[in-house]
Amino acid sequence: MTETILVTGASGFVAAHVVEAFLREGYNVRGTVRSEKTASDVLQTTAKYAEQLRFAIVPDIAAPHAFDDAVKGLDGVRIPL
Repeated sequence: MTETILVTGASGFVAAHVVEAFLREGYNVRGTVRSEKTASDVLQTTAKYAEQLRFAIVPDIAAPHAFDDAVKGLDGVRIPL
């Protein structure tokens, strides 16, 4: 079973590199983004890893329980700083 890692802010500059590094190493990645459009943009830049990459839409990261669904079933979380 392949591990699934959550990367928050997957469309950001640093996070994009983190996402790609995990994908290259064979991990499944769930990235948080604020919209479906942003998810589509990120997917275009990582198209060769499409089978390993999923998204959780979190429009307001400050909302109570904003990440509740995003973290379900994960093996790890990476918050790029």
